[in-house]
Amino acid sequence: EGNDSQTASLISAISSLTRSIIDRQHKKEVMGRIESEKKCYVQLLNRRRGLQGDISSFEGGARSSDIRIFEFKNAYRKKIIEWLDVLSTKNVSRNIAVDADFNVIFGREKLSQFSGSTLLRTVLALRAAFFELFISMGCASIEFLIFDTPRQHDIETKDFAAFITRLKKICKDNRAQIVFSTTEYHYNAAEGDIEWKPEFPGFEQPMYLGVIGGAWPE
Repeated sequence: EGNDSQTASLISAISSLTRSIIDRQHKKEVMGRIESEKKCYVQLLNRRRGLQGDISSFEGGARSSDIRIFEFKNAYRKKIIEWLDVLSTKNVSRNIAVDADFNVIFGREKLSQFSGSTLLRTVLALRAAFFELFISMGCASIEFLIFDTPRQHDIETKDFAAFITRLKKICKDNRAQIVFSTTEYHYNAAEGDIEWKPEFPGFEQPMYLGVIGGAWPE
């Protein structure tokens, strides 16, 4: 009877400990969900403030709207300069102006006057600048940027690597995503990156589309 009593006490203690562990695990999960909901709530509040600011700018008349547009253009101009430098862009004036239609003027030159590597770097800088500015404003309608990588003879690998590194940092800080396809340039995936490789045979190189379990017709 003594042994039975000890066994019963041990079972009771184990059962109580198990229930305590399960209860604590449940509380931990609940706290995790609460923390996640808090972050989501803060993001929604920030977005709400942004929308209220947009509404106020329209209600405030033309002057208020003009000020906001001026501030955006000025911020866009500064970001373009930053990205031109990231891409080591030569022969492009940093005396940048953004006109009423958001066309960008580089000194006295328009984008259409550039060619080759200079054009490519400038286009990448424009898109990256607008994307960074857009997501940093808390706009959640677009959270990703998709583009093709340049051919290796169009832009140096080290410059494109610097471009991707800067984009990754921005995405990490602002909950965004970059998607790009490449043939000649190879990006070394790091933690948090995903690489999708083509799995179907092609005439010149592997392809993403093909016939599953069969061969191409002759």
